[in-house]
Amino acid sequence: LKLNCPLVILDSYFIKSHIDSVAINNRQGAYIATKYLLDCGHRHLGHIASSVNINNFSERREGFVKAVSEVPDCDWSEIHTISTQDGAYVDMSRYLDENPKLPTAFFADNDIIAVSCIRALKEHGYSIPGDVSIVGFDDLPMSYVTSPKLTTVRVQKEALGGRAVVRLLEKIEEDDAVSEVITIGTNLIVRDSVKLL
Repeated sequence: LKLNCPLVILDSYFIKSHIDSVAINNRQGAYIATKYLLDCGHRHLGHIASSVNINNFSERREGFVKAVSEVPDCDWSEIHTISTQDGAYVDMSRYLDENPKLPTAFFADNDIIAVSCIRALKEHGYSIPGDVSIVGFDDLPMSYVTSPKLTTVRVQKEALGGRAVVRLLEKIEEDDAVSEVITIGTNLIVRDSVKLL
């Protein structure tokens, strides 16, 4: 801000500032992922939430909660993990060591958490999706090389970057004083990690 030049923030926004931003529609992505689990017949859901508090994860939680709140006979719980591969694996392993009653399906805040938790679940004797279904977020390359291939939310990265460049050029050429927060929609990519009940 001190540089006093045109600025567009990519993949986040600051609610207290008048700064242009282009961000993922996280609420929509989490909502459609959770709705898919519900449409597959799951009524005991879990949210594997990152213990790191950032806008993207908070918004994904809101989308998850909105979807489950629309189904009267649905119950849900939340597990917090570190959002790194090793951290999510260790945290999920500790949780599973306590022999909890597991939900039939999980929504994970991102693919790193989902894939790491799949590893922990398998090592504790659970079949994916036979015993537990799971959906991730981001559609990272690991999501289609893991076994089973991960159902996940695809983030339109090219559209995010392209729209940010267009908006930045508009601000440079027009000296535009209006600030915009632009959200780019997501798509659910259905693969093999969710069981139809």
